[in-house]
Amino acid sequence: MLTPLRPSLRLALRATATATRGFSSTPTPAAVRIFDPITRRDDFHTTTRLATTANTPLIAFWTASFCPSCRSIKPKIMEYLENRDEGLPDIMFCEVELDAQGGNVAELGGRYMISTLPTLLSFQRGEPVQDSRWTDIRAMSKKERIAEWIEEQAKGKGATGNISFGGLFR
Repeated sequence: MLTPLRPSLRLALRATATATRGFSSTPTPAAVRIFDPITRRDDFHTTTRLATTANTPLIAFWTASFCPSCRSIKPKIMEYLENRDEGLPDIMFCEVELDAQGGNVAELGGRYMISTLPTLLSFQRGEPVQDSRWTDIRAMSKKERIAEWIEEQAKGKGATGNISFGGLFR
């Protein structure tokens, strides 16, 4: 004669039986990983390493607290990223606050030749993508241009390399 299972064992069996499926015919939404604003140089290096490990483009939005254009453009970028269509390539996004106190972030601005705010710069495999620097505030204010630029970077087109000296010695 079979004895009924204890209630605690019955719950444990039910929990394992409803685990997530390994296969689904439903397309997954485009993955966008959005990091907290970067206020320390080491955090930026960690973020670029994570993107490199995941083999995913990283889009860095260079900003400062005193920049009114940055405050008006960031919500448009975030709205696009949060509502991206399914089936698009994965991307990562971070905001780099150049005027953050005590984090030596301003050194990164010098290293990557950030001379205009706001600036969008794409990274592939830990290196900035040549010719991916975007500083046109008028174009950035248009949602469709933001979408075009982000998707162009997400496709991974463009050579990586050192952009020191603003590309003077290519």
